[in-house]
Amino acid sequence: MNISALSPGEEFMIKGFANAKDGVMKRLHAMGLREGRRGKVLLKNGRALLIKLDNFRLIIDEDVASHIEVSNN
Repeated sequence: MNISALSPGEEFMIKGFANAKDGVMKRLHAMGLREGRRGKVLLKNGRALLIKLDNFRLIIDEDVASHIEVSNN
């Protein structure tokens, strides 16, 4: 499942990136999103998701979120 399918409060672990073009992959890695990383969905607001990874928060849009494959913890 991708990260956009999760509800606020749910924790996840990044399993990989599906159908992501090279530019999207570079942007995701630059934002600290890597396989094995754990996080939590804090808020969903329309097409935006606020997620927490370690000690920082990140807002991503639904298009980017659709490329992030996760599993529930």
